[in-house]
Amino acid sequence: MKQVYSEDLVLRVNELFYDLIDDQYDDVHREMEGAELKRWRENVARYLNTTDPLTIADIGSGSGLVGTMIAPMLKRGDLFICADLSSGMLERAESALRKPLLQCRLDFRKIERGTPIRLPFDDGTLDAVTMNSVLHHIKETEEFLREIDRVLKPGGLYFLGHEPNSRFVESRVLRLNYAILKGLLMPRHTLIKASHRLGLYPLMLRLYHAVRPAKRSRGLAQLGTINSTLRAEGLIERDLTFEEIAGITDIRDSEGFDAQQLYPGFEPLSLETYNHMLLISIKHGDRSLVRNYESILRRRYPDRGATFFAVFRKHDSSSHT
Repeated sequence: MKQVYSEDLVLRVNELFYDLIDDQYDDVHREMEGAELKRWRENVARYLNTTDPLTIADIGSGSGLVGTMIAPMLKRGDLFICADLSSGMLERAESALRKPLLQCRLDFRKIERGTPIRLPFDDGTLDAVTMNSVLHHIKETEEFLREIDRVLKPGGLYFLGHEPNSRFVESRVLRLNYAILKGLLMPRHTLIKASHRLGLYPLMLRLYHAVRPAKRSRGLAQLGTINSTLRAEGLIERDLTFEEIAGITDIRDSEGFDAQQLYPGFEPLSLETYNHMLLISIKHGDRSLVRNYESILRRRYPDRGATFFAVFRKHDSSSHT
């Protein structure tokens, strides 16, 4: 039976998890950077092309991925703000963005955990909000989108990158296609999934940790820290497993979002869906066969890629309801 987790628990697990893996985050998400760089820069150049000074906040900035991609494009007088729940991630973002010589000003703000989330900005003070691979970590997305609405100026822009697309989840054809290809091209993932169904995953995990004891030691230490903190704060009564923590951090990943219905109070300016073979597209997209087949699927199912990138504009009198 699917577990029900409170928003407070979801936010706290995300905060603790990313504080603990801040030095591993770039390695885990490195494949994302190359694929997203061109997309982010093209959209920012298209929609933020103005001589007026801009205030832009990157929410859930992580190690500064979006900032390193678009801050060099900003001009003198612009302000780029990184905001995150994780103090460890904010430190990494600051380290990454302080190195290059940028024309824009920088600021770094901690998002304090609370239900509902309250972003550290006054009403109507931001020209743009950027987010990359963040929204699916938030359980109460409706409340969060109202918060985005609150901090944006009338006519402000909301850039939402690398989020799961519910139209892919609902497509039996694409899910079957992905399952078959994953079995052929990514047998390790297929083996892990089969071991879960057969109840053999704990045994496989023990065998893996026997071969890689250093990873086991670090993973157990991180798990213990998260569980002891959650118990002390009264958020759990029993310890969480690795699998539960993974599910909590990516709380909305398996269902995704319909970008065309996501933000009815805003005007959709741009929508692109991609990764029609999910992990295969991400991890093996440099193979010509995979790249060509992805192109075929994109033409056939333009709105059903597993991932989407969207840009929305807040109407001059917008109020998200």
